[in-house]
Amino acid sequence: MKNLVLILFIPLFSFSQGDFRKMNWGESYANLKEKYPDIDFDKDKFDNKDVYTHDDIVGLVEANVQYYFHNDKLIVGQYVFRAYDIFRSEKDHLEDFYTISKILNRKYEMIREDKWVDPNDYWKDKPGELDYALSQDLVEVKEKSEDGLIQHYVQKEDGQITHRLTYFSGDFHNQNKTEEDEDF
Repeated sequence: MKNLVLILFIPLFSFSQGDFRKMNWGESYANLKEKYPDIDFDKDKFDNKDVYTHDDIVGLVEANVQYYFHNDKLIVGQYVFRAYDIFRSEKDHLEDFYTISKILNRKYEMIREDKWVDPNDYWKDKPGELDYALSQDLVEVKEKSEDGLIQHYVQKEDGQITHRLTYFSGDFHNQNKTEEDEDF
């Protein structure tokens, strides 16, 4: 009977562990180095977090892979796609978004929630012009998991198109939600 309980518990426990590229939430930088001994990570600081990065190909798209640690615990994992390619068109960035979206939706159920800046939503009913709306900073093309722990988007930021896929640990997500709620 104990074995049956253990067998049932292991898949549930494994499923509940959020992960990002072989890493489980809460693991340390030492764990990251152990799992990827051949990668030379760049280190940076962002908002009191240590960020370790490296370049890779993800879903046939160039990406800067980022691991965010707070108190030496993994809390966020992120891909920034084609981060250094400023000469790509908005249409190319959208194609990358759709490519990553197809792969992402095979594993997770994502909900598409484009965010329109244009108060008249003039371009909203013109899907063939989505690249133009993106170039004019009128839309953030976005999808997220039901629980909000995975967010995938392409938008114009600081004059450049940015395409990101971010995974949040449950603890980090809940902490940010609590801090937002305390603002009101």
